[in-house]
Amino acid sequence: MDKVCIFCGQKPESKNKEHIIPKWLLEMTGNPGRKVYLGRDWTHPKLIERKFGWSSFTFPTCRSCNYEYSKLESKTQLIMTQMLQDAPLSAEDFDNFLDWLDKVRTGLWLAMTYLNKNYRGLAPQFHIKQRIAAKDRCVCIYRSTDTSPGIGISAVDTPIFHKMPSAFILIVNQLHFVSISYDFLVSRRIGWPYPAKRALEGNKDGFWASIVSGTERIQLPVLNYELKLGGTRIMQPIIHRDLALRGYDNLPVEYRSKYVEAMLNTPFSGKGLIYIEAENSFAKYPSQPEIRWIPPETFTRNELMAELGLQIGQIQDDLFIDVPSMKWLSKERQKELQAEIAGVRQLHSKIMQHFFAQAEPFLSGKKGT
Repeated sequence: MDKVCIFCGQKPESKNKEHIIPKWLLEMTGNPGRKVYLGRDWTHPKLIERKFGWSSFTFPTCRSCNYEYSKLESKTQLIMTQMLQDAPLSAEDFDNFLDWLDKVRTGLWLAMTYLNKNYRGLAPQFHIKQRIAAKDRCVCIYRSTDTSPGIGISAVDTPIFHKMPSAFILIVNQLHFVSISYDFLVSRRIGWPYPAKRALEGNKDGFWASIVSGTERIQLPVLNYELKLGGTRIMQPIIHRDLALRGYDNLPVEYRSKYVEAMLNTPFSGKGLIYIEAENSFAKYPSQPEIRWIPPETFTRNELMAELGLQIGQIQDDLFIDVPSMKWLSKERQKELQAEIAGVRQLHSKIMQHFFAQAEPFLSGKKGT
């Protein structure tokens, strides 16, 4: 696999290296040189475990790209420090934090592709710059009773994540973050325009979509996927980047309504406002720092790792099978894609069954919680 900048996808200029998990976070959570389990080596016939030093978990970048995103890292370092202290946070804080999670999630996907020597033969169609604030996104935050320092990542070594980096879990000390981003993830249920029809276009990366007007009302739960209760759900609707790049005046007419406009950041960037969803409510997150983001319950670390791991595996599968119509593709190409999807899901299912056997003692209501 050619070495390109993980930010822009071009041959690195004034070559530099980027820590996928930033140095400041490694230092905040223990010894930066410690080793971590990073899944299996998919290029090895026995799928041996891969252990890697966090401080060596770096990948090529342009010096200018690295500098550009250092500003986001500085903001996030402060935000994470405040989170670990249960300090108040603002909507702007979460806008930056969601940007950073997009960066890390996409970076991990590219990193796993590098580490696995691109065993699936993928030609990445996007890099970090193209995936920050490109699609609807959310983060679900949970707290553990175990406050010991440490960092962990989960659900990044599944066959589905290797194909589509839609969701993963990040653990930082006592906080567990479930990061999800996907086309129109929450748009329809917040009353925004959404695609009534979608179809793949030849061999292109992407799809054609027929956008229709939304209902202009909230439908709870907005994040309509099973995830453990007791956490905090922060979400942000995003006008799909392919549309937002046109500018507000050139958006499809369905978006140019007072309802949508009232839910957009200004100046226009395609980003919606930050929202917080509780069990029976959905509200705009305050612009002034508040503590309402703090999860209302705590759980054991083993319980969170077990339940969230199983649930994120299911969410990955649910999003993966949300495939646009293949009617415009050749019969041969349709068969290839259908076989590929089936094969990936079958392997994903076997891995999740294995994970369930390990996680079962720690699930709610089970012995060992």
